[in-house]
Amino acid sequence: MLSLTILGFGLAFIIYPPFIKILKKSKDVQQIKEDGPTWHETKAGTPTMGGLLFIAIPAVVGLGIVLYRLILSQEVRGLISIVFVLVAFAGIGFIDDFKKVSQKQNLGLRARDKFVLQLLLGLIYLFISPVQPWRDYKGFFVVLVLGFCLIWVVGFSNAVNLTDGIDGLAGGTSLIVISFYLIVAFAKRNWSVLIIGSLLFGTLVAFLWFNFKPAKIFMGDLGSLAIGAFLAASSIQLGMIWSLLFVGLVFVGETLSDIIQVGYHHFTGKRVFKMAPMHHHLELSGWSEEKINYFSYILTLIVALTYIILMKV
Repeated sequence: MLSLTILGFGLAFIIYPPFIKILKKSKDVQQIKEDGPTWHETKAGTPTMGGLLFIAIPAVVGLGIVLYRLILSQEVRGLISIVFVLVAFAGIGFIDDFKKVSQKQNLGLRARDKFVLQLLLGLIYLFISPVQPWRDYKGFFVVLVLGFCLIWVVGFSNAVNLTDGIDGLAGGTSLIVISFYLIVAFAKRNWSVLIIGSLLFGTLVAFLWFNFKPAKIFMGDLGSLAIGAFLAASSIQLGMIWSLLFVGLVFVGETLSDIIQVGYHHFTGKRVFKMAPMHHHLELSGWSEEKINYFSYILTLIVALTYIILMKV
């Protein structure tokens, strides 16, 4: 309690001098009663409302302590971190989309700049997340596991972004994966994933109504980067990080096809696929957008249900 008293004194003592100057400039001065003692006239022009600080400081600091204690709780930290990763990666996508629209070209952020932003915001997410797998290790393995988690978040963010190439593909597949994590979150009583996931599920259903072919609106990088990061964050916070490798098989396949195509072409000058990522290869092979979507949905649903049954979620 003594420390709080000292804190209150210190803050007030530092803030009062500039506060008095502000009040003088704003003419918030005390008016002296005409029927009062004559010697009180010397007090005219003295700033008033000094009580504002000694009321405001305890109120603000007290509220700060409450918020701090709330943030320390697992549930609130989980909720804040999930919201952060969703909004942060959406922010990167927004900048990318805005540059494309404003420049009227399909060129947004430079790949390097986007990657650096993803790494930075991904790192912030991992440090505010209530689940931090690297804390179970020591020495070099701490850095190794932390680095893996970071690449996991950034990688799946970009994986969903790569998948968003035809109407309804990324959104519909994501909807099934989100459903999987909602079931897991409910079973594990993880309210942060459950609350944000439920909201995201509902809004995504509405979005898909307008995104199926012929699409009236696209999710853009704003949507795809955010969804991918949310899925990766959910897998971490639910303690089922490897599950996304399976239920997100479509995203993994799309990403691998792109990596293989680029790598093989770099070393041989030839291509493995007609075009990458995989959905474009299937299109050029005669598959309709609807067929690609249905195949992706059914595959994701089968894998998700199998995982739930085998792992007894």
